[in-house]
Amino acid sequence: MAEPAASSSSGASLPLIESELYFLIARFLSTGPCRRALKVLVQELEQHQLLPKRLDWQGNEHYRSYEELVLSNKHVAPDHLLQICKRIGPILDKEIPPSISRVNSLLGAGRQSLLRTAKGRNCSLSGMGVSHGMGTGLGFGEWCEKGRANAVEGKSQKIPEWFGLEGTLKLFPFMAGTPPTV
Repeated sequence: MAEPAASSSSGASLPLIESELYFLIARFLSTGPCRRALKVLVQELEQHQLLPKRLDWQGNEHYRSYEELVLSNKHVAPDHLLQICKRIGPILDKEIPPSISRVNSLLGAGRQSLLRTAKGRNCSLSGMGVSHGMGTGLGFGEWCEKGRANAVEGKSQKIPEWFGLEGTLKLFPFMAGTPPTV
């Protein structure tokens, strides 16, 4: 059977959510084409004892192998992580709408990010007093800050070329029409 738990090689105990994430990544890889990646990941997880531990009736932690964890968590399908990812976006969209609806990506930025917050410092076109234009010469962060200041003062601001509005309109024709102006 498994040995008592030891700390990870970094010397600190891994938070449960991180060890569960490692397990879910391995489960996801188990049915895909990356079999060697799965084998290496499982070896590393077991070597460094990074998988979730089992608690006995006395509260003692015990290490489990990947296979033991799979057998004791039969309700966790190989696509469990994928299903979680698919559900996060719609749940977040209800609380904090994205700037462009119907565009879902785990890699989104700003108001399209899954990490956006209601009071976040994300930059969006809405409420910033912007108008379509080119050549502002500002970086993204500077442009966002300037936009916030202009919105407070009731001024309009040009959207920089690097913002990619033209490309966005080509990809999402439903956004075509007059560019936003406040």
